[in-house]
Amino acid sequence: MVFFYNLGYDAECILKLLPESILKSYKWKNDLDFHYNGYRIHYIDRKKLTISKGNHSVNCYDIAQYYDGKSLLDAYSEYIKKPLDPKYLEMKKKRDIFTLFYYSRHKNEVRDYCISDCILTKELAENWIKILYEVFEFFPANMISSGYLAEKVLINNGIDVPLFNEIQYEVQELARRAFCGGRFELIQRGFIGLCYIYDINSAYPYALSTIPDITNGRWVCGKKIHAKAKLGFFFILADIDDSVKIAPFPFIKKNRTICYPAGKFKTYVTLDELKSVEGDPRIKYTILESWQFIPNKNCGYPFKEFIEKQYEKRLKLKKEGNQLERAIKIILNSIYGKTVQTKPHKTMGNMFNQVIGSYITGFARAELYKFVRKYNLENHVVAFATDSIAVRTKILNLNSEKLGEMKLDKDADDVIFLSNGFYLFNGVWKKRGIGYDNEKKQEIEHENTRIDQNGLLYILVKSKKTTHIKSGILFNKLKDVGKIETYEKKINLNSDKKRFWLSELKSLNDKSFCDSMPIPIDLVGEIISKNDEFEFDYDDVYEPESEL
Repeated sequence: MVFFYNLGYDAECILKLLPESILKSYKWKNDLDFHYNGYRIHYIDRKKLTISKGNHSVNCYDIAQYYDGKSLLDAYSEYIKKPLDPKYLEMKKKRDIFTLFYYSRHKNEVRDYCISDCILTKELAENWIKILYEVFEFFPANMISSGYLAEKVLINNGIDVPLFNEIQYEVQELARRAFCGGRFELIQRGFIGLCYIYDINSAYPYALSTIPDITNGRWVCGKKIHAKAKLGFFFILADIDDSVKIAPFPFIKKNRTICYPAGKFKTYVTLDELKSVEGDPRIKYTILESWQFIPNKNCGYPFKEFIEKQYEKRLKLKKEGNQLERAIKIILNSIYGKTVQTKPHKTMGNMFNQVIGSYITGFARAELYKFVRKYNLENHVVAFATDSIAVRTKILNLNSEKLGEMKLDKDADDVIFLSNGFYLFNGVWKKRGIGYDNEKKQEIEHENTRIDQNGLLYILVKSKKTTHIKSGILFNKLKDVGKIETYEKKINLNSDKKRFWLSELKSLNDKSFCDSMPIPIDLVGEIISKNDEFEFDYDDVYEPESEL
């Protein structure tokens, strides 16, 4: 195995060197699989590059994915902690000027710099393989993704994951329609000031631990909630009163845009979401169709013991400062993604099961909503994000480390919240990672954030001029693959279209904020369909807000 740090950039620069006539085959194959001079070059986007000839092959993987997307230097400093050559660090500051002219005059320095990069990558790869073995006692034959490793860990621990074909199609289809990922919703924007973020400890792994063996029982169809149902998926007619500020049910448009509207509308939800609104007379619904699971008396919970054991082990290691806990964290958080994986080519992965994936996300959404109701937070919520909730009020004696319970993740008195997941906490802007600039039609990486003298927000983004090698082939821009530009982009302070906003922000300097209400269902089509200036992908993987 060969490891790269951020394989995507290097792999695409390698592929672009192939003759254009060879690369064009992607247009009809929809697969980056090429043959040239007896070699086969196969690339799975940002995961794996394989170069083979006859019976010999070399597999290249990306080790960066196991270090939380940190830069090479940051990952090495945090996890290897060896001193670095000052000359290397000085060159790292100059890497933006590695032009052809610069290289021709500093060949030895640039080569030494590249060799140092390789050494750091090697040590990080060895470190990850070592801790993975020490925790789970196996060496993987493939390092394509954390999801793949999670699948192998489950197999090695004798956990039987229900397969897609073990659940009747009608159930899977209703579960698919009820799937809409984690809850991302901005309720208040602008200067918040004092704010507290609470989150669920390992929300998705915890949800997985509560799933019964869905092959050991029966699925029943009906228009009422069954008293013995442990999970279920529902098609409902919702009726949300206009006085509700935090609406409970997601609504998915044809373009997969998600909002939480008020009014009368048909939508798909899970059993946990229906139970979370019990006792609130402002929220009504009629069940039009449902599939609910009734377990047999001997039905067990296949994931429960494994997840609880690993979570407790991780807590112990974390308190000891032992980085072995990272392997447990990565594996537990990666199981969910395998249950909803449909890549590449929109084909089902080995563990694909929409019932499990939809249950997990619905469970987490319901837990957040129940938290709001339990502590009467409806008028204090600032934002939701998968497993966390930002609020204006502190809840006393709420700081648990137990699996599935809420804790205070962080608090600050300088907080600013804006759309697209941008927020300022303790003087630091949240980085949004990889996204897409709809205006320039290209992929971007969020580098930095600043407020100018007029109180307007700008982000510094780094961009490939074409998103991928795929775009270069499709749009005849191969020469631009691998070229990087950095530019600054002004953010629309009022870009959120998922709520009905009662006012607009003019500046971040005046410390004002705007409140909102659920968008009336009649306005959903008009407002929600408008694209944001740029988008950041939230739901490909489960990335908890906190370290637990």
